[in-house]
Amino acid sequence: RGNASQVHQLVGMRGLMSDPQGQMIDLPIQSNLREGLSLTEYIISCYGARKGVVDTAVRTSDAGYLTRRLVEVVQHIVVRRTDCGTTRGISVSPRNGMMPERIFIQTLIGRVLADDIYIGTRCVAIRNQDIGIGLVNRFITFQTQPIPIRTPFTCKSTSWICRLCYGRSPTHGDLVELGEAVGIIAGQSIGEPGTQLTLRTFHTGGVFTGGTAEHVRAPSNGKIKFNEYLVHPTRTRHGHPAFLCDIDLYVTIESENIIHNVTIPPKSLILVQNDQYVESEQVIAEARAYTFNFKERVRKHIYSDSEGEMHWSTDVYHAPEFT
Repeated sequence: RGNASQVHQLVGMRGLMSDPQGQMIDLPIQSNLREGLSLTEYIISCYGARKGVVDTAVRTSDAGYLTRRLVEVVQHIVVRRTDCGTTRGISVSPRNGMMPERIFIQTLIGRVLADDIYIGTRCVAIRNQDIGIGLVNRFITFQTQPIPIRTPFTCKSTSWICRLCYGRSPTHGDLVELGEAVGIIAGQSIGEPGTQLTLRTFHTGGVFTGGTAEHVRAPSNGKIKFNEYLVHPTRTRHGHPAFLCDIDLYVTIESENIIHNVTIPPKSLILVQNDQYVESEQVIAEARAYTFNFKERVRKHIYSDSEGEMHWSTDVYHAPEFT
């Protein structure tokens, strides 16, 4: 199973690669894997290969942890009733030019109508009717008004779900059975492709990672205080509550007789709450690692293939630093 990018590297050119700091190296790899790489190109390509192996080993556990968290929050959602009696729904219109016909068909098939559907004065579908391919084709042909369908978002229940709001089960094509653990199925369905996406990710995709973040620690025991109006709430990659500051944040730690002032740089993650008691050397923030703007200079030597006298143009340009 390959994609276009892999074919380009095999028969085209590998292109630009990234260095260990995540910056792009100016010298592209012009050879492909079929021709073979030179020594310089091989060393440049080692950065990306090593990073891909490390990401595969490190970030797979993060994807598994995400799956466990998803299952934990939705494990109580079970089909416990046939009809919750709701009159609400989501309207889907076949006249919406932004929605392709294929997406329109996929959205409707397997759902249940939230209201009667009329074409002119004739009723063609009634409330709580299962939508099949024949009914969808009729909607497309006659260009009816927006079609209200029942979804789990509009179900009256808060801790469970009913059969009509869930719709068909993909397993057997009929309405979902009572007692079906649809929450766990949904959590696993999102988590499994998340693992596959993690393995294909080259960059970590987040500002704060374990290897690039610098920890800010408390200088002593005491109560920490900062301005809550200068930060906004967020979560760490493990789901724990935290704060993110966009500018320099001044933090004070009040101990018995001493007040310590700590400056936290912008784009940092505050891991403690305001007025919280912290211990000495406790991590209170993760500072974003500084980006390296320098670029590596690469020299490539050109060797002559034979002996002889060399001629070149009279217009010769030298770089100032090499003159």
